[in-house]
Amino acid sequence: MKLTTFLLIGILFISLASCNKETEISYSEFETLLNVDIPLLSTTNSDDLKSGASISEHQFLFSGTYDYSFNEIKNSSGGITHVHGVKSLNGSVLSVPGIDDGNAINSLLLHWGYKTDISADFMMKEPVNLLSLNYTLENGTFQVNIDEAIIQLIDEIENPDVTIKFSISGTSYFNLSSTANLQIPLIVESEVNAPRFELF
Repeated sequence: MKLTTFLLIGILFISLASCNKETEISYSEFETLLNVDIPLLSTTNSDDLKSGASISEHQFLFSGTYDYSFNEIKNSSGGITHVHGVKSLNGSVLSVPGIDDGNAINSLLLHWGYKTDISADFMMKEPVNLLSLNYTLENGTFQVNIDEAIIQLIDEIENPDVTIKFSISGTSYFNLSSTANLQIPLIVESEVNAPRFELF
């Protein structure tokens, strides 16, 4: 009897020692909002100064750039997740506050591009003329839907391990000191790692 018990215990220890712990990868999806602030710096057009134009005719140049890595996307609990894929949803909006009544923006472009290698140059795409889209100007805030541009951007990204560059530029007859805000709703597919035990 004792011999049988010892044999069973020995077999159990051998089985446990033969276990192979592996990680089984599955995927889950969650919705998130990519919220990007782009500070705009405004400078006077040097050509206007040279031409002797009056102050009211001076044209200002403004621009701002922001680089965003998909590795910064947080999951629902606020933790960093390993992104496997990204899909865009409708409702992407660019807002520019600080535009008082009587002031006008003469041109407004959204430049965008991406890169998968930190040492590589950004692959920049054709800029989007935001003034050609349907926009609103209410309570001093310029707002435009940019779904068409964002869907094109997201669709071109096959490798989610990328860095995106957003750049805003334009001209106006007033000193635009503001911060543009870009909001992009996304569906993120992330990896879920679960341990799995196997017996040889």
